[in-house]
Amino acid sequence: MWDNLDNKCGGTSGVQIASYFGFGLSVILFLVTTPLTVGIIYGLSKSKVLLTRNYYLVILNITIADMLTAILTDPMSISFHIKEALGPSVATIATEEQSAMHFMFFFANIVAVLSMAFLALDRLGVILTPFFYYRTLTKFRMKIVLVCTWIASLGISIVYFFIGYIRFLVVFSFSTVALTLIFMLITMLLLRRRLKIAKAYDTQRRDSRTNVLHKNNNLNDTLPGDTLGTFRRRRDTAIEFTQADQKITKTFLWMLVLFIMNYVPCIVLVIYMNICVECNCDFVHIMRDIIWFFILASPFCRALNFLMRLKTLREQVQRVCFPPVDGSESMSSLPLNNILN
Repeated sequence: MWDNLDNKCGGTSGVQIASYFGFGLSVILFLVTTPLTVGIIYGLSKSKVLLTRNYYLVILNITIADMLTAILTDPMSISFHIKEALGPSVATIATEEQSAMHFMFFFANIVAVLSMAFLALDRLGVILTPFFYYRTLTKFRMKIVLVCTWIASLGISIVYFFIGYIRFLVVFSFSTVALTLIFMLITMLLLRRRLKIAKAYDTQRRDSRTNVLHKNNNLNDTLPGDTLGTFRRRRDTAIEFTQADQKITKTFLWMLVLFIMNYVPCIVLVIYMNICVECNCDFVHIMRDIIWFFILASPFCRALNFLMRLKTLREQVQRVCFPPVDGSESMSSLPLNNILN
């Protein structure tokens, strides 16, 4: 149990047909993920308005990490799998090449996963203490936190060189992945509860005959003028903010679904692969490739989700990557109040 499979199967070749399949899949992921991630980064970098919001700063950080996976890890995966398919008699895989590929694979993915964990914490802050949260987490502090995701990822990824690829999959699965999954599940539950409360408040505000609104009015009558104004502003801002962020909440829900699809099967396979006593090296290589491509596909899934679910981001990317010939208004000139999706 928990045998070091890197030592047991590291010197053996993978299944040839699986290697050819891995080569083709790596080419496809490189071709589709690269333009998506580059387009999102370029679109966000051209919009001063979107980057005033912490949410889009985190998306930018995630997409930069995903772009590194697309332009560095995917080509290395292409080279690795075609060499593995051709066999050692035709092409040899240097140990340094394999180590560099694994390191970049883990490094970029940990940055993205940690950023998603922080995105969950960002949503929690918006839900629980929105006014205190926005006063405390300034744009500068947000940037410091995002820089820390890269530093932390570097520190975690270095462990790979000491314990090997398969054992580090265990570390990766049960540290960053499991922790992020817990944060995202808690956040999604609270977000759904918050939206229900906001909808109820909105209904109460529109129907002056409800008992709840009468109670609020009675409470308002007992408050001083300044306190009454503050109370109303905070109540109305909380309601309107939550309604404006419904698109973002749906995007976060899809992020959670895709996270589960990309990473939870990997956790299951990593556990099984390490506790399986009778599994041979061919099985280990196949499981290794399945886990590899589940995770390698996650940047494409995230980028596609951002573009499909965030209308404002999609329009911004279209505007800067395919500018209209009539020179219509730039997204960077739009007022912040229009950025609701």
